[in-house]
Amino acid sequence: MATYDLYELHQRRGQHAEASRALHESLRLEIEAAKGAPRNLEPTRSVLFRSAASIALEAGQPAQARHLIAEGLRGQPPAPIKEELIDLLDQHSYVHDELADPARLLSPGTVVQQIAIRHSAPTRTAIAMSAISEIQDIWVRCFTPLLGSGDKPGDKKSELGPPRQLEPVHAAVGSFALQLKVSGELAPSERQHLLGSLDQLGDLTREGIDRAKLSIETLDRLRELTSLLDILYRERVRLDVEMFVVGEDERRVHATFAPTSPELLRRLQQLLSDHVVSADIPQANDIDKVFDLVTQLRATGELPAPESLGIVARQVNYYRRAAEILGYLRDGVLTPATSLIATASRDVRLRHALSRFEASEVGNAWLRWAECSRLHDVDPTSAERFLLEISVGLSPATIKRRAKTLRAWHSAFEAVFE
Repeated sequence: MATYDLYELHQRRGQHAEASRALHESLRLEIEAAKGAPRNLEPTRSVLFRSAASIALEAGQPAQARHLIAEGLRGQPPAPIKEELIDLLDQHSYVHDELADPARLLSPGTVVQQIAIRHSAPTRTAIAMSAISEIQDIWVRCFTPLLGSGDKPGDKKSELGPPRQLEPVHAAVGSFALQLKVSGELAPSERQHLLGSLDQLGDLTREGIDRAKLSIETLDRLRELTSLLDILYRERVRLDVEMFVVGEDERRVHATFAPTSPELLRRLQQLLSDHVVSADIPQANDIDKVFDLVTQLRATGELPAPESLGIVARQVNYYRRAAEILGYLRDGVLTPATSLIATASRDVRLRHALSRFEASEVGNAWLRWAECSRLHDVDPTSAERFLLEISVGLSPATIKRRAKTLRAWHSAFEAVFE
């Protein structure tokens, strides 16, 4: 079992690719040992099959596990071992059959991704369907930005292809396992790049993240991964991912995202809270015009014309994004909070917006950075220094402009400071 011990060591260290390789090698060796044991060598033979079946389940191979359990029962196992083999089969009776071989369904060169959600330890408790759906959604959101688009170097803007997506191909019974393919045609180098991207995602969850090299893309990806690790920890499940290219079986990439330690999860959450991306920093100077945009959008169902707000066309998106930062818009849809904004006095609007700003990514980060509990206590002249230290993806010139917006909002909120 030395190889299995190595698997557990890699798991504890967050080395998902190494852990996956060690687990599959451990399974191979355990099966070899079990099949090599004489039928009359009991309890050794049945113990080996029980061990191999447990590893097969952990490796996401339920069909192999059932076969190994059956082999173990075909001998003359002692009553306690026989009971354990049957119990192992019962515990995992909900585990679905492995996904179908996609080779007969997809053309050669198609990049396939198989994801499966499983308990991180044996249990009789079924995984909640809501958790399965949430984990799958987070994973797709996390990996999709790595796919790029169907564009080729030199393509004209008018000829750009649609963004690549992960498209469903097949699901196992119960939707615990899902088979996806990458849309569009990929060059051989692009296929290999995508396979390597799976290892890169595993690297992001490890302890040695270089803060100085954080980019907007890395931070966004890390935010999704941290959400994934959080739900895996809460539900005590793991996500197994395998990628390969149809017709190119020489390379299959495995990764396991398992419940991590609370300490590592806290470190990742702290890293995220210490940085704010450009999209979460407002650039709409006049908070009253944010209220006007929300009110008009609520009345008409459409974004207002620039002239109705007294701004130029490009600034409409600035104010729309400001409304999103304050939680008045979500995915283009007005939130229930806008009912108050539409009818309240200016002071009530400001108090409401102040509480939402303090809870926003940028507002909360400013409070922590300034070591204050209320915006009232934050020095507005610190806005530029704050953004220089915590923003990701902003040039010095842009930081100056965004700092001006923060100071303007602070000034507006002063009317309702208590």
